Amino acid sequence: MITLAINTSSTKTAIAVLSEQNYKLKLLYEASWKSKNDEAENLIPQIQKLLKKNKKTFRDIKNIIVVKGPGSFTGLRIGVATANMIAYLNKAHLYCLTAFDYYWKMLGEKPKDMALLLYAGSGGVYVNGELVNLPDLKKYLSEKKIKEIFGDISKNQKKQVGHLKFKILRKSFGKVLEKFNLKDLEKTEIVEPMYIKGPGITPNKKCYI
Repeated sequence: MITLAINTSSTKTAIAVLSEQNYKLKLLYEASWKSKNDEAENLIPQIQKLLKKNKKTFRDIKNIIVVKGPGSFTGLRIGVATANMIAYLNKAHLYCLTAFDYYWKMLGEKPKDMALLLYAGSGGVYVNGELVNLPDLKKYLSEKKIKEIFGDISKNQKKQVGHLKFKILRKSFGKVLEKFNLKDLEKTEIVEPMYIKGPGITPNKKCYI
């Protein structure tokens, strides 16, 4: 069965078309490009191009996988909404995973002295899933005895941790997904996006959410 995968949670947008048999995935075609917050204009046409390479249409999609975040509002909203829409119209199986799960699977191991860093706005970073203020980042990593880092953060944030080795991972989105079994992923009727939460924000006591 044809599986469509979407990732708009990172600085690089990625899509992949995979075949699926007995919950195992095999990459057919994929594409990626630097996100410019223009997913609303580009995502659907790029998916259509990728499907045509495999002589398929949107109607052939039986499974959909989407990275639900955390990520910035604009890109993530479009990616998740597109996945939800196609799944609904096709009555396809819908699966999701977090960016944390995706990057750790890309690395393939979890050394104690290595940390996954993901962008959490200009003032903060997710460190192994925990939100840390940027001014506290260097001290935090030192206390955790971190020697090497990897992930997706801004150039300015990388300067804050320039004393540490930044491991660059080169596996593509589709190749990482081949490491997953569909049974490993969260199956759902609708995906709720995980938007970036700014660090150090205390809600007003008069506000009710």
